[in-house]
Amino acid sequence: MGRLRVALYHHLPPGGAARAMTELVDRSSDEIEHVAFTIDPGIRDRHHGCPDPLRGLGLEHHVEHVRGGPGNRLGEWAVTVPRVLKAERRIAASIDDGDFDVVVVHHQRHTQAPGLLRHLQTPSTYFVQEPRRQSFEHDLRPRIGGSAVKRVIGSVPVRALDSWARHFDIESTRAATTLMCNSEHSREYIWRAYAREATVIPLGVDLDRFTPSPDLPFDRSRPTTPDREILMVAAIERPKGIDLAIRAVASMVGSDRPALRVVHNRADPAHRRELRELANDLGVSLILEPGVSETELVTRYRQAAVCLLTSRLEPLGLTALEAAACGTPVVAIREGGYRETVIDGVTGLLADRNPGSIALALSRIIDSTAAIEPSTVRSRVEALRPWSRAVDRYIEVVARTANR
Repeated sequence: MGRLRVALYHHLPPGGAARAMTELVDRSSDEIEHVAFTIDPGIRDRHHGCPDPLRGLGLEHHVEHVRGGPGNRLGEWAVTVPRVLKAERRIAASIDDGDFDVVVVHHQRHTQAPGLLRHLQTPSTYFVQEPRRQSFEHDLRPRIGGSAVKRVIGSVPVRALDSWARHFDIESTRAATTLMCNSEHSREYIWRAYAREATVIPLGVDLDRFTPSPDLPFDRSRPTTPDREILMVAAIERPKGIDLAIRAVASMVGSDRPALRVVHNRADPAHRRELRELANDLGVSLILEPGVSETELVTRYRQAAVCLLTSRLEPLGLTALEAAACGTPVVAIREGGYRETVIDGVTGLLADRNPGSIALALSRIIDSTAAIEPSTVRSRVEALRPWSRAVDRYIEVVARTANR
């Protein structure tokens, strides 16, 4: 079979999923001709406009322009989402008329599973980075504040909308010809949520871009300084567990408590205020750094004493791989995809979900008692997570979907 012609649809916010998509597209270009279809990235929504990550790859690009509603949740669901769904119907029709072998579909920012999956006649494979978790996890369901009367009245439309979104996501996901995912944890979650099997694409890390710095030798014996911080790379959102990280740093023993730096690409303003207040109350030096470039991100990884990951049920944990490729050990919660991207005692330490356990793991690495060396961290990532494995599996799934 010759080079596959693939339509690629996404409406991803910036982050690990967008980086992984870009790597797969770029590295499979000898076998697959991708043609990109997107919603106008300038749309007004809660994630704000951002450059499309695929723009630098020189792909043929089709953009469906959508005028967004007010930049709040009511405007999103009453105005923006209906317009996006209509645009996806038009995109599906355009793809079906375009003589493509298969459609590769990624998440949509509002409904998770894009609506065009329901309209496509062309075989499709949907890369499920994670299910729509608020449909299946009680803690992530919408909350209604105010008086008892307001909570009762307000809960009716919210619950109705959430029920619709749950049904929409399930039906759209089940409409895909095949599914891909990023980890064994995600594969199991997808089966529980949708009763569909997914093929794991073992995402890698760019070993040419994420490298240890020759100018910053790793010396665990020197005292903690501003360039020996604890690093987190996470959106300022409640499921990321940054409040837990602050409590863990506050639990560390000693006067040379390191600062906690959080590099993020989006933030919930209310939660950001809560985190600043918590850090101030507990005496933790908290640095919130938005919008760093990829070059700056590599520098942050290199400079950190340890990279901390506290997201609840993280589907994979690309941050763990990127930090390890830079020679920086990680401390992660013993759950979700972290159990697949962190080799306990080799590339970092796994901890229980409580401040004391996390603080102990952080102290062990910073105080050198864990004896995790940068060369070991880097070499294990090189051996276990090359991009070539992910690309081979990706091409296999796309070709199999086209044949079906």
